[in-house]
Amino acid sequence: MKGVKWLISKQNSLSLKYKLLLWSSLCMFIFFLLFNRILFEVILYEFKEQQQEEMAKKAQTVSTLFSINDDEDKVNKWLTDMVINGERIRIIDSSNMVHYEASSLYNTNVPDAVFKKDSSFRKIKTNDYVLYVYRTPITTNNFTGTIEVSWNMKVIMHDIIESMQRVLFWGGTAAAIVSGLVGFILSRQLLLPLREMVRTMNNILQKGLNERMPLYQTKDEIGHLTNMFNEMMDEVEDSFNQQKQFIEDASHELRTPVTILEGHFNLLNRWGKDNPEILEESLRTSMQEVKRMKQLVTSLLELTKTDVEEKTFPKEIINPYDRLKQLIEDFNPMYPNIAFFLHEDDKDVAILIDGQQFDQIFRILVDNALKYSKSEEIILNISKVNEHILLSVIDKGIGISPEHLQNLFNRFYRVDQSRSREEGGSGLGLSIARNLVKKYKGTIEIQSEVGEGTVVTISFPAVYIS
Repeated sequence: MKGVKWLISKQNSLSLKYKLLLWSSLCMFIFFLLFNRILFEVILYEFKEQQQEEMAKKAQTVSTLFSINDDEDKVNKWLTDMVINGERIRIIDSSNMVHYEASSLYNTNVPDAVFKKDSSFRKIKTNDYVLYVYRTPITTNNFTGTIEVSWNMKVIMHDIIESMQRVLFWGGTAAAIVSGLVGFILSRQLLLPLREMVRTMNNILQKGLNERMPLYQTKDEIGHLTNMFNEMMDEVEDSFNQQKQFIEDASHELRTPVTILEGHFNLLNRWGKDNPEILEESLRTSMQEVKRMKQLVTSLLELTKTDVEEKTFPKEIINPYDRLKQLIEDFNPMYPNIAFFLHEDDKDVAILIDGQQFDQIFRILVDNALKYSKSEEIILNISKVNEHILLSVIDKGIGISPEHLQNLFNRFYRVDQSRSREEGGSGLGLSIARNLVKKYKGTIEIQSEVGEGTVVTISFPAVYIS
């Protein structure tokens, strides 16, 4: 146990490569020892089971030789030459007297000499030995008796066991060394992506977020890990760049009204407070800038709300036709010179969304169409394609050039900076709308041609059709 605890404590300070090498070698060595132990026991069992047959063959050989020539000297020489370590061979007459005996390292007097008329095999266990005894009768012209072959299994198996243990131990050691070398090579190959990942991380710390791991074409866990790492870094870099751009844009947007306020306050502080006209103009301008700042902060808070988890969003089944019809009625008094049209293919369609946020999305889109398109008519269209509801806001205004389309959903992005400021826009409306649409598993896209107008299309899953 102490050795295991020491090994565990030491392996914590090793690199993953050497941990794999250590544990693969150790496991292979233990597995080989267990396998060899089982193999050894099986071989030993089979060996012992075959001994009766081997002893019977030896007894038959002795009987054949004794029948050919029963000369005492020759018989003793034959028996001495035949006997192996741990074996005793005796020829016993019918009166239980031993006529011939030869042994080598038998180391016991058990069993007693006994005449047997029939062949028999016995296993005798003592505190010190396990004896196999085989007896078979022998009859010649001048002799009747029993041939007894006895094996002291402890002695016989000692050399065999020693040889097998040496082979198994050194075989296990060789297997551990080979497995260690193979494990070392495999660990280097398998851990190559991890080393590349560490190198990439170090480069990221030193050079920035644009570093990536080389792509691996394998479809195993390592290949998936490298792909996931690169995708994660893409997300991190995009988020970082967006956050950086957001801070820069927010600082710029807030700097303008703060600078204007500071200028008017300095003007009033110097001599404008005594001039009613200047005082009134400065207060009016300051109030406009305060309203812009309030609108900007409100939009920023709204954008932050749309970044929360989808599960916090309330949902209800709504009919988009009824909601858009009410929206048009709300806009009509404010824009009496604008013609609003609502077209539908099917009034009995529904989507799953929070009603207030549905209104917020389309207020943003309609408000943008009214402010920036110079269109005299706004068309709202509802259609169903497969299992999706398509909702479109169409204007016949000035349109948007292609180079601006891909940036329209970026925070604070404006096609016309000066005109947007005159209209009071913050450049956050489309970002808020896109975030809300995505939260409800929808998509939003914009198509536009300069001089022809703009079409904003939103797709939501249809969850109910009456």
